[in-house]
Amino acid sequence: STLGLYAKVRIVAVNDIYELTHLPKLASFLRRLAKSELPPSAVVLAGDFLSPGTLSAVDGGRGMVDSLRLCGITHASLGNHEADLIFPTLEDRIRQLTKKGHN
Repeated sequence: STLGLYAKVRIVAVNDIYELTHLPKLASFLRRLAKSELPPSAVVLAGDFLSPGTLSAVDGGRGMVDSLRLCGITHASLGNHEADLIFPTLEDRIRQLTKKGHN
């Protein structure tokens, strides 16, 4: 017999974010969803966010990670472009992205 119990889950996924220009729209969209009947259970960044963006070429992805954290990203995976950074810089960005006190 069916119990009639269903779980609704909303997952928002984005990827290939190289510039900051669309992040205000993403943040507004996520704020609207947060107030909806079914807020996102997870906001996933599916890779390719640290390189080859113009800002990341200058600051090694620091500004992009700060901006993504403010947008409400809850989970992230690395894409092939993250390998464009030298390993110590990539480690720093991962620590920055997962720092306690934020997402």
